[in-house]
Amino acid sequence: MANSRKIQLQPWSITVDKILADNANFLATFDYHFMANYSPALFGKVTENTSKNLKKAIQFINPVLDNFKLPDYFRLSEEKYFKVNILKLETKNNLLVGSQSENVTLRSKTATQYGVRLEYTRDDVAPDELIAIFPKNETVLEQLGQLTLPISIKARVEQKNGWKHPYITKLFTNPNDIHTKSNVQSACFYNGIYKPVSNWNILPIVCDNLNIEIFKELVVAFNKGSVYFTILPSVMIEANDGINRKQVQEILRTQESKTMIAVFCKYEMPRDFFKSLRNLKHQIYQGDTSDNKQNRAKLSNFVCKCLEKSGGIIAAIADTHTNENGYFIGIDLGHTTHGEEVFSNFATVIFDHHGLLIGHTIEKEIPRKENLIENHCITAFKKLAGFLIENNLPPPKSLVIHRDGKLHSTDITSLTNTIRTVWGEVAVDIVEIIKSGFPVIAMKNDKGTAVTPPSGNSYQDNDHKYSILVTNSQAEEQSAVISPIIIKHKFGNTDFNKIIDQVYWFTKIYTNNLYNSTRLPATTLKANNIVGTSKKQHKSTYLG
Repeated sequence: MANSRKIQLQPWSITVDKILADNANFLATFDYHFMANYSPALFGKVTENTSKNLKKAIQFINPVLDNFKLPDYFRLSEEKYFKVNILKLETKNNLLVGSQSENVTLRSKTATQYGVRLEYTRDDVAPDELIAIFPKNETVLEQLGQLTLPISIKARVEQKNGWKHPYITKLFTNPNDIHTKSNVQSACFYNGIYKPVSNWNILPIVCDNLNIEIFKELVVAFNKGSVYFTILPSVMIEANDGINRKQVQEILRTQESKTMIAVFCKYEMPRDFFKSLRNLKHQIYQGDTSDNKQNRAKLSNFVCKCLEKSGGIIAAIADTHTNENGYFIGIDLGHTTHGEEVFSNFATVIFDHHGLLIGHTIEKEIPRKENLIENHCITAFKKLAGFLIENNLPPPKSLVIHRDGKLHSTDITSLTNTIRTVWGEVAVDIVEIIKSGFPVIAMKNDKGTAVTPPSGNSYQDNDHKYSILVTNSQAEEQSAVISPIIIKHKFGNTDFNKIIDQVYWFTKIYTNNLYNSTRLPATTLKANNIVGTSKKQHKSTYLG
């Protein structure tokens, strides 16, 4: 056999309850592609019994393994179980959200018998109002002693009950300390989003007399630190009347800032109801808006979609194990599957070391090949290099490439040659992000019940740089079978644990959701979203 790795199988004839009682760890899987080609009927039977309910899947697999026979010339490993390393990533505070800070100008400081008297203005709130305070915070006083005034700086300003004036309680002299760290996107509610939206309006269009006060409250909470951001008076309409495009355009024409339209409908509306908003930036919320926990969660997601669509950024990654000279590139190769035309599209996306999207490009209708063609890679990567120049960003010293799916045998050579051509000698890591062929995977809880592993659990073979990574649970029921992704580090010298950490935290950004991560990292997800080969023009419907 060309592959020298041992085949490790464990024939089980014991029940699920026995497995759980004996503290056994187990992993079971099968080759989907081979089975689908070998027998569609058998494949249908297997997927029917292993793709939804976890306990049902284990009960189905065990008798199959009990009757599984191999020819005598196969030598099975004496090891009963395959040992893996386990990383638990979700508890790390590695997301950057808002800062609870604002721009202030420290005008003057004077030593008095009562202490240091500081005069400052709140530039975002009341730039013409001079405020005088006597700071008591020792850290703030120490920082003031090191600053030359006047100076504009980021600060946290608070005014609690009983305080005559708003006080500066923290000065952010280090820009890297401005943002709050968390392990969940929903921390934006308390701290604001990473990059708030300024110089924009929101125009609410409200059907059926819905109350949108909770929406307005949430906009203020999530968009902390913004300037010149206004929620315009609502346009109230009856569902039977439809949306008056001329009325909307007249409102937009009178605004100095750009405007996002937020449409609120209690019930599902006919598709042509929104036709009058075509080519206008808008987001649609469908459902109840009364004040309860479920609606607040749904409205929070809707608010963040509106803010992201207006240029806001919900969260960034604190630590990707690289610096400002390190970048992440997602690539995907899409192929035509219908019709007589035979071609491929090649998509590339580039992110900075905090996971912020810099730009993306697509090479359309190139000759259809399973492997990457070097000259197409060079064309695409030169465009990525152009994005760095346009944004005054330094050239890369390190690159991590995430490939959507498996690499062809020649792809690593094509990619490394491309990088050498475009940027010269750069440290490169190439990683496969594989969506299919994942195993049925389970763990025990404290009660001994089989449950799905939590998001952020990585089960990995460090020697062969292979990981099964749980990125999102995709179901509220703990009995549901989940869909992890498979990570293979195919090229490069970065520590494998760091590679897995990078992939996981890229699933926490650009999610369109405050409470769940995406299954795929933003690198390959963005590339996959733009690589489509269909020539039809699709209009997205954005539901809350």
